[in-house]
Amino acid sequence: MLAPEIALELVYSDELAAALTPFDPAVSERMVRASLVQQINRLSLLRLDQRGDRIARGERVPPGLAVDRSPGGQVLIHRLLQHVVRSRMTEAELTEARHQVHLVLGAARPDGEVDDPETWQRFRILWPHLEPSNAVECSDESVRRLIGHMVTDLISETRRRVDALRPSSAADVRHAGQPVAPARGGRAAAHGLTALTAGIAPSGRVPRDRRSCCAVQDP
Repeated sequence: MLAPEIALELVYSDELAAALTPFDPAVSERMVRASLVQQINRLSLLRLDQRGDRIARGERVPPGLAVDRSPGGQVLIHRLLQHVVRSRMTEAELTEARHQVHLVLGAARPDGEVDDPETWQRFRILWPHLEPSNAVECSDESVRRLIGHMVTDLISETRRRVDALRPSSAADVRHAGQPVAPARGGRAAAHGLTALTAGIAPSGRVPRDRRSCCAVQDP
């Protein structure tokens, strides 16, 4: 239900612990959650990537490696493992798990607005999981607010890119007619903005009933 790269800040968060507590009350303790992550890592079911911590401590990271710069690093889960786990779940279990992920993401939303630099780190942690979990189909108020923040951020980013392309000097005006390479990810951002503002899933499917927001849709 989540993206393959999950920030440890989210894994260790109280919001995720609240979703797991009904299965094991011990996970309410952060140390227990850390121990579980280490155990799963030893079984090679996920991989810990703590290069973000190394950067924060001023250590050198080998060039050419993808670096997670968020404090605490991240866990990497292979997509094949995600597929296998999901294939063993019933439709009801998938629906419930998806909705629980939505509630965790909504609860983890920072209190400030998206234009507040203090919130940017937490929003960057949450954004990647909205599309894989089909959060746009959830009617919970906290999730809708989180999606609204993402739409606002996409609009602001689009405006910044448009402003950056506007000629600001005579030299820029002379070259204004030349084609400009699109910014990386611009097409995906535009698609996501269109899907979110239209109230449909990224796949193009319209939720039939917002009250059953997390139900699995027919292909």
